[in-house]
Amino acid sequence: MINNVLNFLIVEDDISSAIDLKMNIIELGYQVCGIVDNANDAIIHINNYKPDIIMMDIDINGEMNGIQLAAKIEPLDIPILYVTSFADNEHFSKANENKNAGYLTKPINKYTLSTALNYIIEKYFGLNVASNKNLANLFKGNLFFKVKDMYQKVHIDEIIMIVADNNYTTVLLENEMKILCRLSITNWEEEVSSLKFIRVHRGYIIKLDAVKYIDFKSNVIISTHGDVPIGRSYKEQIQSIFKFIK
Repeated sequence: MINNVLNFLIVEDDISSAIDLKMNIIELGYQVCGIVDNANDAIIHINNYKPDIIMMDIDINGEMNGIQLAAKIEPLDIPILYVTSFADNEHFSKANENKNAGYLTKPINKYTLSTALNYIIEKYFGLNVASNKNLANLFKGNLFFKVKDMYQKVHIDEIIMIVADNNYTTVLLENEMKILCRLSITNWEEEVSSLKFIRVHRGYIIKLDAVKYIDFKSNVIISTHGDVPIGRSYKEQIQSIFKFIK
């Protein structure tokens, strides 16, 4: 991750195709950590830069082709999108043997690429706010929020609090950015309560580390990012979580 933006590795032996693909990825608002033309260099880049998604041709330089490379790195659970000229059933079937892989045939444009990437992001490691599924199964501790026409990566540790907003929630980050999310606060509570967060009010969930002062007389928590009300029914839970020394 660089600046909370998805990071891509391109594995392609045709430099012209690789540059076109890089420009399309950048135009979609993402970043490219490198372009390589063989499996050995790809493995080095993966270890050094830890890309979020790999764009890969099947026919690449070296002893391993793209499908063989994908099989080798499959335990890393990095989503792969094949971008290849091969459109036959044999290559398609072999590519689909990798559970992390998708498939696009050349030539591609920004729009077909965008559609494929949106699918990969939601399927493999995204925050699927439409279906409210798999939030707890975080990919390396990251969530992907749809912001305008792209997905922004946010690590769970960057979240300070979650505030109810009718059927939506507003997620406040440590950099004071706010993201509106189509996930109810109840769903959030179910998924993050074991991840150092606590619900302190019907409309508020707060990160434990963000709590600075607790005033039970005024029913308020003073956090690193402002005051948060304490709901009556949540006092006992708060008292059980924190250790109070008089």
